[in-house]
Amino acid sequence: MFEATAEPWLRDHGGATGVFMSRLLRFSGIGESNLALLLGGDYDFTHSTFANFGSFFLSHQSPILVLSNLFNFGQDELGQDIIGVAGLETANFTNCIVEGSILEGKEFARADIEEEGIAFNDSFTNCILRTDIDTAEFDDTNCQINANVFFIDRSGRNYGLTEGSAGIDEAIGTSVAFDLNGNMRPFAGTDPDIGAIESGYEEP
Repeated sequence: MFEATAEPWLRDHGGATGVFMSRLLRFSGIGESNLALLLGGDYDFTHSTFANFGSFFLSHQSPILVLSNLFNFGQDELGQDIIGVAGLETANFTNCIVEGSILEGKEFARADIEEEGIAFNDSFTNCILRTDIDTAEFDDTNCQINANVFFIDRSGRNYGLTEGSAGIDEAIGTSVAFDLNGNMRPFAGTDPDIGAIESGYEEP
């Protein structure tokens, strides 16, 4: 499931790479990766929730979030891999949640060709990430790794935050004034929450 209240813009930028800027997204209930940014590009996500716990019909086995500056298009007639390469100029995540049910927390994957002149620039600010990657390998500011998110009802795909969640009151201030349900952010007398849905309001 994909939901958004802001109007994102997406432009073909040659091959599979692109430009994507958006606020207030929820990606959930997807068989493969919720978000795979392959073959570079420019991306910016704020107050977005990427969650996947599988279902009776879908087995969640792929990482929720994949970042890469290369893509394997298959093999040529000689059996050689056809690899496309393009710089990941920016992949910025602010006040986002990446949470799922893969064992060992492998919900965030990076594939960097590490070739001179090919960019790989990812940045995470005030996010909650379920991952087994050492934080020394990516740029993070005030992020929580493998913290308890505590969604209201993950089986019902209600990804609002409930009492005790590590995301409540932990977001950095941005220009995003409303949550995915149209409620004012932050809730009166509190700091903003991480993710797409602000806590404190009655369920819609």
